Amino acid sequence: WSPWHYSGQNYGIALLFLRRRGVAVSPVAKRALYTSFLASYALVFMAVQGAGAGSDSPGTPGSLNFAPVDYDGTVFQFVGLGISPTIQLAAVWISGATYCVSLAIALLSLLRKSSIRDLLPSMLVLFIQALWFALPTVAVQMGWFQGIDPLAYKSRAYAFMWVAAAHFAQYLWITCYYAAGSETRQARVKYLGKTLLVGSALWVFPTLVFAPNLIGVLPFDSGLALLTASVVNIHHFILDGAIWKLRDGRVAKMLLRPSSESVLPDPDLAAGRGLGMRVALAIGAFCLIVSLGLKLDLVRTQQAFARADLAAVRRGLEHRNWFGRDSARLRLDLARLELRAGELTAAASSARRSSELRPNVEAFAMLVRIAARQGDGEAASEALRAAVELDPDHPDVQKLLRNIRPLAR
Repeated sequence: WSPWHYSGQNYGIALLFLRRRGVAVSPVAKRALYTSFLASYALVFMAVQGAGAGSDSPGTPGSLNFAPVDYDGTVFQFVGLGISPTIQLAAVWISGATYCVSLAIALLSLLRKSSIRDLLPSMLVLFIQALWFALPTVAVQMGWFQGIDPLAYKSRAYAFMWVAAAHFAQYLWITCYYAAGSETRQARVKYLGKTLLVGSALWVFPTLVFAPNLIGVLPFDSGLALLTASVVNIHHFILDGAIWKLRDGRVAKMLLRPSSESVLPDPDLAAGRGLGMRVALAIGAFCLIVSLGLKLDLVRTQQAFARADLAAVRRGLEHRNWFGRDSARLRLDLARLELRAGELTAAASSARRSSELRPNVEAFAMLVRIAARQGDGEAASEALRAAVELDPDHPDVQKLLRNIRPLAR
């Protein structure tokens, strides 16, 4: 859904720029332009839905998970359609050829009636579309240009960020135009400030409320962040679909301005809305401060890890725990540091906390080794049993099973 949403908005923005520059868009150019966006989406769709998604072998169609989100370490996994590599390769070639031909037809048709200067804003949108939806997809599937970022498979998340950044800039530009188009610069800055605070509330507040410390059970980096992003995106897709229908009189009447026939607003209702906005902005300000503070604290904690400063790492993780951002991965990293420092009891506590946040084989395996070094056979057996139940084929589990007799001794 997300690539389709981005592609659709990019197509609309490209046409919007052309209209505002007074460029005459013929039916042929419009259809060709639409086809290019559709074909670039088809490239991403086929790349994501391959049967063998998951390996790291650029140039092998069907072998790559090209989705820009990393699901490792979360309770979620991507379930694709499992399109066979043969069909996928054929579809990539057809979609790629269609994309190139339709884009060339559109540009040539537009250049006959306008200048490059008039086409530049729309060409920027076309470049943004190509930067993730076409160029990296073809490069990865064919094994081309893997030494060049952002076309390399390893950099696919960064390539996607260009699209996301362009998308929110477009969205703010359009909403600001309608909400404060005739206002002063100060009013526009005020409007953008409100969007920042409301956006912070939407992204951060649910992760605080549904953290394990309050009413939730899923840690932030184990899937809560991904789940929150999914809910926000679904909300955004629906709202965006309504905004793109502003030329519909009923939608415009609802979203932009009251009709001349509407009655005067109820003062009590207006006061309630004003209070609601103030509360929302206050929550947003709190969430923005928390978000910035957590990001700064994470940088400091990572620096403490690099210095092997156990006291600073523990302090940083405790700060994150206060705001529901405790991490199974970071707790396990702390356990490794403590184990290297010879602090077996502390290492066992950190590994146990990691397994509580998100059951993982690495934490149970560490508990087995720590218990064996402490001579606690019962604790070692219990941790080994938990690891086997979680993933009997995991390399750490297999290694422990091969050495079960030395561990027992």
